[in-house]
Amino acid sequence: VKDAATLRFIRFNKAAEQLLGYHREELIGRSDHDLFPAHEADFFAEKDRAALESLQMADVPEEPIHTRYGPRIVHTMKMAICDSHGKPQFLLGISRDITEHKRAEEELRRYREHLEDMIRDRTAELAVAKEHADAANQAKSDFLAHMSHELRTPLNGILGYAQILKRDRQLDQRQVDGLTVIQRSGDHLLTLINDILDMAKIEAGRVELNLSDVPLER
Repeated sequence: VKDAATLRFIRFNKAAEQLLGYHREELIGRSDHDLFPAHEADFFAEKDRAALESLQMADVPEEPIHTRYGPRIVHTMKMAICDSHGKPQFLLGISRDITEHKRAEEELRRYREHLEDMIRDRTAELAVAKEHADAANQAKSDFLAHMSHELRTPLNGILGYAQILKRDRQLDQRQVDGLTVIQRSGDHLLTLINDILDMAKIEAGRVELNLSDVPLER
């Protein structure tokens, strides 16, 4: 509590003594300018006068204050105590030490910024990796799409000669069965190759559509 006219302290509770590191005998009768650095004392006095002139409670969410234990941060509320005529006689100040809370907030802010930096870096790395993967996949699809002729040509030669050989009337049953196996296996392999190439063409954007009429009744 301060005297409204002089802004000198006239009362301190135990918590204020513990916060500042002073005994009340060292505080009573003294002003902010006797206890704190000039810039701090000027700030406190300015808020004091504003509360006394407005007769409204002044809320100071954060104000640094030097104590015997080092700098602290407090949340302070100030209000005038008036006489029966409405004239301010005293100024009541209530402060709460929020130093640890502010330190925790600052630590959380630094951690959040560090996490955001890590996320940005990781996102950039993933974007580069995706570009490389897309390029590799595109190269694979282009390669397979261009391999259509190279894969089908030798297989068609095998199937064609198997068909020609089966027309030979001099072949025994064992030879015919062997050619049948070659032809059946070749047809199956050709189907698989066509499916793979069709998928590769779709991925490479080279697929061709053949339009034809469809007899719905059948």
